[in-house]
Amino acid sequence: MKVLIVEEALEGLHGHYFQYIRDMVQSGRQAGNEIDILAHVNACPEVKDILGGQPVLRRSTHHAQPPMSKIQRFRKIHEHGVDLYQDVMSWLEKSGRSYDVTIFPTVRVDHLGALKRLAKPGHATALGQLITLIIESPGALQDDGSYRFPPANWPYRALLWLLGKSSSNARLTFAAESHGIARQLERFSEIPFMYLPHVTEMPPDIVRKAFRRTRKPWRPLALSASPATTRGSM
Repeated sequence: MKVLIVEEALEGLHGHYFQYIRDMVQSGRQAGNEIDILAHVNACPEVKDILGGQPVLRRSTHHAQPPMSKIQRFRKIHEHGVDLYQDVMSWLEKSGRSYDVTIFPTVRVDHLGALKRLAKPGHATALGQLITLIIESPGALQDDGSYRFPPANWPYRALLWLLGKSSSNARLTFAAESHGIARQLERFSEIPFMYLPHVTEMPPDIVRKAFRRTRKPWRPLALSASPATTRGSM
């Protein structure tokens, strides 16, 4: 299987991102998958030499400064989505490659605009099934078991809802790393979410279900890492 991983956090060796993607890639390649990685333009030599990361992604949410106003925040979200879309499309044109599965491991609100455009039928041959791991919690669990979603998160809710309800959403698999976040996101966006505890321990059934939705032939995506592998907190 041909897999594309898009991760703008792959720049330096700080945090857990390098080890996280390294474990995923090593186990996936050992299982016979062909894996390409799109990393940040300023990716360090280790990201490029050890992982084979391609330094093409121009933006990163880890570099973003707190916006001074809501208008500035909306503008940054829009600009980030436009750049991410263009960077992925530029890579596809430059490489001439196509993939069975494209994985976005750390999706935030800034990426949703790009995902909506990348999920369009015209890109289906090049990107295959899109697996999006949403990591941005939209609210907080209350003592009575309900969730509180701040009014300021309405753009996040609107983008998720539009993404999930669009005609191209059959190519999208929405996932979260905990049952709690998955349930919260389902209530927040009114679209179904899968529970995916760790991308490097991805059960084949996740991809099997995704491929059933598109009626494409299914082949196992074995990206299981060692049981000892753990992911740090986000």
